[in-house]
Amino acid sequence: MAIGFLLVTSLEWWSYYTDRRPQPKLFSPFALGLLAFVAWRFWRLRLRFHALHQGIEGERAVGQFLERLREDGYHVFHDLTGDGFNIDHFLIGPTGIFTLETRTWSKPVK
Repeated sequence: MAIGFLLVTSLEWWSYYTDRRPQPKLFSPFALGLLAFVAWRFWRLRLRFHALHQGIEGERAVGQFLERLREDGYHVFHDLTGDGFNIDHFLIGPTGIFTLETRTWSKPVK
């Protein structure tokens, strides 16, 4: 984007010094192409953001369910991080120590 703005600015200054008229027919195809590219990238990122949001919601739902185990004497911890790893849920209780990795799978749209 920065290079594109630099190019347009350079062409505008060149037009200013050479007393040339604006040339929208020259820039319009480039602008439309850039707009199409950005729209395509946002469309692809929209799917990824949806998947990330769904993963967060799934991990939250599992965490809320595990919080009920506190009544049975468990200590529940969420999102423990270390060097290069993450434990979603960690439980210490009367029957042992448990770690849980949460995965959320979506159903097909159709």
